[in-house]
Amino acid sequence: MGIIPGGGGSQRWPRLIGKAKALEWMLKGNQLTPQEAKEMGILTDVFTKAEFGKQVQAFADLMALRPPVAVHALKGAVHRGRDTFFARGLSLEQLETLRCFDTRDVEKAMGSYARILEEKIDVPQKKRMDWEEFIDTLVNARFVDGFEGK
Repeated sequence: MGIIPGGGGSQRWPRLIGKAKALEWMLKGNQLTPQEAKEMGILTDVFTKAEFGKQVQAFADLMALRPPVAVHALKGAVHRGRDTFFARGLSLEQLETLRCFDTRDVEKAMGSYARILEEKIDVPQKKRMDWEEFIDTLVNARFVDGFEGK
């Protein structure tokens, strides 16, 4: 047609699949098979029409079991961090991590995990920070100006 991939295609594809593969694909203008798209990392999986609904429901059921704050934080870190420079992406990740730590569910889970580690792992006998002190340190930490633990 004599045009280039618009809508950000010339910028997004190289970031997603690498410059060489993106250039080859865009210059040739070939259609990809579903299997080729999966191999390139454009798709995560390929299903038959008959399997599709079952697979989507299985994924939705799994996501429903995940902590909503963590799911939202992870998606935010990936989507916003991917479109910026690396150091900014790491800062976004750290903010989202701190936001997750500011939930009762994570406090309970980390406390349980710490108890399991204490029971199962032989640790040198040094003065260690207890769980409450660790949480207080995280909650009261000021890693980034203006972060209020929300």
